[in-house]
Amino acid sequence: MTDIVRFQYEQLLDKLAKALTNLGVPEAMAYQEVAIMLDADKCEVPSHGIRMFPKLVQAISDGLVAPDIEPTEMKTNNAMTVIDYHNGLGRYSSQHAMTRAQVNARKFGIGACIAINTTHWGRAHYYVREAANNGFLGFCTTNAVPSMTLQDCKFAVLGNNPIGIGAPTGDGTAPLVLDMALSQSSVGKIATASRHNRKVEYGLGVNRCGELSDDPDEILDGAVIPMGGYKGESLAIMTECLTSILAGSDNSLELKDDNAPSVDSRSSKLFIALNINASTSLEAYYGKANKFIHSLKKTSVNYRSPGERSWHAAKNNSISIPVHNDIVAELKKFGVV
Repeated sequence: MTDIVRFQYEQLLDKLAKALTNLGVPEAMAYQEVAIMLDADKCEVPSHGIRMFPKLVQAISDGLVAPDIEPTEMKTNNAMTVIDYHNGLGRYSSQHAMTRAQVNARKFGIGACIAINTTHWGRAHYYVREAANNGFLGFCTTNAVPSMTLQDCKFAVLGNNPIGIGAPTGDGTAPLVLDMALSQSSVGKIATASRHNRKVEYGLGVNRCGELSDDPDEILDGAVIPMGGYKGESLAIMTECLTSILAGSDNSLELKDDNAPSVDSRSSKLFIALNINASTSLEAYYGKANKFIHSLKKTSVNYRSPGERSWHAAKNNSISIPVHNDIVAELKKFGVV
């Protein structure tokens, strides 16, 4: 017996979006939020998909996420725009900010949007992939509630402050998409192992006593470990400069107060788009990119480019979406499945 249930994409999108509208979310905003959430399930990354829907509903009920707030443009200085999202829906806000970065890039060659007072964006992959699909090189990063250790401090001090980079490769081909947390494993993957009663490998995290553990529940109660030691933690610190410090907002340590896992209220994000046409023609760029990728594939028959697995999975799941039984059980509580 399989642990996976498949749902028709359009039907599930409608049900989840309507559940949000019942909480006061405007219809267009609700559909965008849910579509981005479901995209992770299409890509077979359930840790960042509709598993997060109950937490979003709870966060709206608790007042940590505002259901009906429109963004406010605070400042625009040529290619850079600062927008306050008032702790509204994180995925809707992030796509809005990435779109604004592209608008600026069309005009100036490079565009940036600093997003303040945002909430959890789900998965960085979506925003930079869509920028790449529009013919831009995309970059994004965010700060987050602490979940990661720092050198000899064996408890959560830093956010895992993920980064995303997207690069187009031409029509009909998988764009290059890097999406990674700065910890050895994302918290979402640890949580997935917990739900499935699976151990994880040592070296991914510590328990609340600072001891290495292979128990996902202990790690969730403790902290994950930076990837590459000082390299991961240093990247997390530098992304803090690109987000909260640049925005004059709360850093990861300050986000810890009055917050909740997978909510990240008051977090700051940076979105950057590079207009390829400002440097070279798209045709020339695509030719170079594809030549490079094909050369890599010749060196290793099993090589998959960054984002290629998700690209194929999304194509295979475009009509119906796989959802694990334990997530179905959670969604049933909301009457949406």
